Amino acid sequence: MVADWLDVEGDYDLVVTNPPFCKSGKRNRRYFIDELILNAHECLRPRGRLVFVQSSMADIAKSQRRLDENGFDHEIVDCCEGPFRDYY
Repeated sequence: MVADWLDVEGDYDLVVTNPPFCKSGKRNRRYFIDELILNAHECLRPRGRLVFVQSSMADIAKSQRRLDENGFDHEIVDCCEGPFRDYY
């Protein structure tokens, strides 16, 4: 199923997303990442998994702290480098 994860009903074993960051349209560019971490429990079954893509510009350490604070076990499963793009 493909959906807006902020408006999803049901319980899922796996949620995969690429939340917007640089062009989020919000004053807090981490808004969608923070909301995902804070509210993913509402659509995940027990032992469900959350997989998301995040730019290093969005402060990976902060996301790891937030995941810890919200009871998630977490790991970085892949990293890659690419050319920096001017998002602003």
